[in-house]
Order: sequence, then C-alpha cells, then structure tokens
Amino acid sequence: MKNYYYVNYYSDFANTYTLAKAPANVTLPEGWERITRKEAERLARRERERARYDAAFSGYASDTVEDWESICRERA
Repeated sequence: MKNYYYVNYYSDFANTYTLAKAPANVTLPEGWERITRKEAERLARRERERARYDAAFSGYASDTVEDWESICRERA
C-alpha cells in the first residue's frame, strides 16, 4: 500500500514540527500538510544536524518519520 508523508507545524517556529507517514486511505486531521518523501527526509535530517551542532535549537521537531498509527497511540 502506498504511503503519503505529512508535516504538522504545531507552533509558529520553523523548527517545531512533527513528521508522519500514513497509508493513502487514511485522512489526517486539519493542520497536517502533505509533503513529498524527499522533503520529509530532508526535514528529519535537518533536525538531526541541529541536535549535533546547535543543541539549543533542537529537540522540538521530529528527527524521524513516524507511522501515523504510532502517533495516534502516543496521543491517546
């Protein structure tokens, strides 16, 4: 089954986001923006680099792309 990739910016800062992948038949809540797989990987890589070189501004964003089901379990 095909997965789509999404980002949710939960604050007004560029480094505060959550990355998710979900099957094509799942509808995500409002506020989630569909992005390409390449963009999702780039955002995760940027957060890992921030953690390594600029720790004061890291830790607010996803450094991996999580399955939508696991995000739902965490928030429940």
